[in-house]
Amino acid sequence: MFWFALVGASNAGAILAQNTALKIGEVSVVAPITATYPLFTLLGTRIFYRDEPLTRRTVAGVLLC
Repeated sequence: MFWFALVGASNAGAILAQNTALKIGEVSVVAPITATYPLFTLLGTRIFYRDEPLTRRTVAGVLLC
């Protein structure tokens, strides 16, 4: 239950930060920054699940997002 709450809070914070950035800045600046979330997801996966292998398919999936 803790992890679901943590993920929900993180998602809510990310949406709030994105909307705040869009209110302050231009879409042409904010959109490329927020589009890098798959890279941070992969980084978080590597930090928390060190035993999980990093495959070509995973990297391709991150690059296609």
